[in-house]
Amino acid sequence: MHPLIELPETLHPLFLAAGWPVTHIVPLPDFVPREHPAAALLEQLAGLTVGTCGPGEDCATSDVAFCAFKHLYGDEDFLAWQQRLGSTLVNIAEIHHGHAALLMDEKGRCYAMSFIHDGFWLQGRTFVEAMEKLVFGRKCGEQVALATPGAVPVV
Repeated sequence: MHPLIELPETLHPLFLAAGWPVTHIVPLPDFVPREHPAAALLEQLAGLTVGTCGPGEDCATSDVAFCAFKHLYGDEDFLAWQQRLGSTLVNIAEIHHGHAALLMDEKGRCYAMSFIHDGFWLQGRTFVEAMEKLVFGRKCGEQVALATPGAVPVV
C-alpha cells in the first residue's frame, strides 16, 4: 500500500467533500504498473469525483472522476502519444463529464486527451497543478493536434 497522498490547502477541502480519504483501497487493475506514480493515486482516489463543471477563473472548471479504464490501452492515439513522449501513460480520470481522459506519465506529469476531437495537451507538470487548473478553471498549455506529425507538447 502506498502512503496517503498529500494535498495542498487549496485542494484539501474539495477532496474531503468528495469523500477522501476513503476507508478502503481499490485494488489496481492489472494494466496499471505498480511502480508508476499513478498507482498510488488510483488506489486512493478511484471512485471519487472532485469538482464540478462551470465558470472558472480563466476558463471553465471541470469535474474529475477518478477511475482506470482499460479501453484507452488499445487506442491508436493513446499509443501514439505514449510513444512520442517515450513514457508509460496511465489514465487516472475522466474529466469534463467524460469528454476527456486525464493521463499521468512516469514522471508524474499530467496530460489531457480529448474524446471529442484530436486534442492532447499538458494539463500540469504535477498532479496538484493539473487538479488546480481543472477544478478552478485556470488555463493550461496550448493543445497539440494529434494529426501533426512529430508534434510533442512542451514539457
